Amino acid sequence: MSKMVASTELSPGVRFEMPNGSVYVTSGGEPTSALQARLWCAHPPDAVTFDPPRIDITAGQEVLLLSGKEAELHARHEGYVEAVFRNEMERRNEVMLRSAHERGTVAAAEQRQRDQTRLPWWRKLLTKRVSASDIR
Repeated sequence: MSKMVASTELSPGVRFEMPNGSVYVTSGGEPTSALQARLWCAHPPDAVTFDPPRIDITAGQEVLLLSGKEAELHARHEGYVEAVFRNEMERRNEVMLRSAHERGTVAAAEQRQRDQTRLPWWRKLLTKRVSASDIR
């Protein structure tokens, strides 16, 4: 069950909900004066992004601490950052593979064309033109 807590009670790695419904996870290990958090599941007006920036949480701010089941529900939401990140990485991978395939196809076509213009040495000997004066 979720409960309201002061931001000063949050520890690193804890998920909490903001009033608009967006869920953040606290960052840990940074020696900063303010508590920082990163977007975990976006709800309007927060933008759905695959690499959300950290935000500062003020000391007097109250947030809604999430239970495990509530966090699970957010993990299935379309604004879930990990799913957005995975989709973006798959899209980028597809673009890279497509461009690599196109470059490979173009390079192979160019190589075939170069190979066709270069005749083997034995073919040059056999295809020497014979003129009418050479036959007499």
